[in-house]
Amino acid sequence: MLDVAYSELAKADLKRLARYRRDYAAEVLRIVREELRVDGRVSDAYAPHILNNPNGHYSGYMEFHAC
Repeated sequence: MLDVAYSELAKADLKRLARYRRDYAAEVLRIVREELRVDGRVSDAYAPHILNNPNGHYSGYMEFHAC
């Protein structure tokens, strides 16, 4: 089982998401808690991929589509 550490930016993003779509934020946290922490990866059903916008803040990071 992996330890998950949330950056301040990730915490702010989740907080903002919860303000508008609490169910989406809960689903993201569930995926992190039940899949990422346990297996170290998310299911292919969530279409995980690397972000590759060279000018983006998250370039090089992984993303998945939870909802």
